[in-house]
Amino acid sequence: MRVVACAVALLLVGLAAGEARPCTRIGSIPADCEMRVVVCAPPAADSPARVTLLSLVLMKQPWARSAASLAPDRLASIVHEEDEHVLLPAEPVTAWRGFARDPGRQPMPNHPAWSPDGRWFAYWAAGDEPGPRVALIDARRPDAAAAPVRLPAGVVPTWFVWTPRADALVVVSTDRRVWRVTAGSGEVRPLDVARPIVNLVAPHDPLADGAGTDVVAFLGDDRELWLLDVEDGRLRPLGLPDSVTGVEFSHDQRRLLVNYRRPLPGPDGARLFGLVLIDLDPVRRGSPATVEMLHEDADVHTEWFSPDDRLALWATPEQVIVRDLSRPDAASRVLLRAGAGEEVTGAAFDRAGARVAITAGARLLVHDLAAGSTVEWARLDEPGDVEAFAAEPAWDGEQVRASVFARPHPPRWSPPGGAPDPSMGRPRR
Repeated sequence: MRVVACAVALLLVGLAAGEARPCTRIGSIPADCEMRVVVCAPPAADSPARVTLLSLVLMKQPWARSAASLAPDRLASIVHEEDEHVLLPAEPVTAWRGFARDPGRQPMPNHPAWSPDGRWFAYWAAGDEPGPRVALIDARRPDAAAAPVRLPAGVVPTWFVWTPRADALVVVSTDRRVWRVTAGSGEVRPLDVARPIVNLVAPHDPLADGAGTDVVAFLGDDRELWLLDVEDGRLRPLGLPDSVTGVEFSHDQRRLLVNYRRPLPGPDGARLFGLVLIDLDPVRRGSPATVEMLHEDADVHTEWFSPDDRLALWATPEQVIVRDLSRPDAASRVLLRAGAGEEVTGAAFDRAGARVAITAGARLLVHDLAAGSTVEWARLDEPGDVEAFAAEPAWDGEQVRASVFARPHPPRWSPPGGAPDPSMGRPRR
């Protein structure tokens, strides 16, 4: 069941291109909660921050870890609902278009995915035939129907990522083969890969100058990470164990942040535990990967690079940390420690890499890296919420968009197409 405030749809489109995406992993979403999408305008000297509600969905069971996904080019957004994805395109700004999904067919934890250029959105779709089904939405043609991915008979998809060129979807099937599906034409061809593949992790940015067309491949037979070239199927070993909880490419696609939740042996017997920085340049030259430990902690849940790749940012439930990768002697710096009774759930650089938006408990905070100061912009919970926490902060120009998971009392629901509660979307401290 959904409540959508179409009058404020302009806030979700026409956003600045090139901003870094959110990268949050949330572990404890309560059942029977509201999943809200909110946008927060910065406070001024004489007025508090304004928080505007864009969408509200009832979650009977936790089936999504993000209330919405902004396209990389910031010209469209997908709001996630239990039985459909809702596309809000740039034009017309008030047109919400639903595309049916089937959460029962979605092989978790693989999530729907935007192509790096922001044109295509791939998701697990509903359909009459049995088994998982993948479909594509063309965000530049919001009136067009979703295009099903038609794999050969007997091929059952289990995973998908986009190529760094954003020209094809790479699909892994139950028999651990890999298939390329050309966006637009729907042409399908097998990728000749010498080893069986379990799943893949791809860059989220368009192909950088001089970068390889690689994704990270998980091979089920030897439990190691490899680089897979999605153009020709070539595999190159990283020499790293694959029991990871997070892999993030740098924007220039020359480095990786890899998150290990338990100690594992790495190259030359080195102990890998927590957040690890991997240099991919030696691997592409045929040499072993260069590995550097950044943070030994089992609870790292967010890891990503600044827009210029100079800084690495990560978070644990207790704190947000940044490190200057351009200075070998630089020490890690704590930006924020969580307050009593709250946990840090996410963080995101702005477009310039000068500020970091942080969600901790129900609070939205912004840290200025140059000044070294943190300001609480707003609380994102509502009066009457029994419990609430925010997550997935993402910069929307000078505003910040976030997901909020809350259990209000009493619940507030409207019938499909009904008007939002008049208390929603009001300015509040």
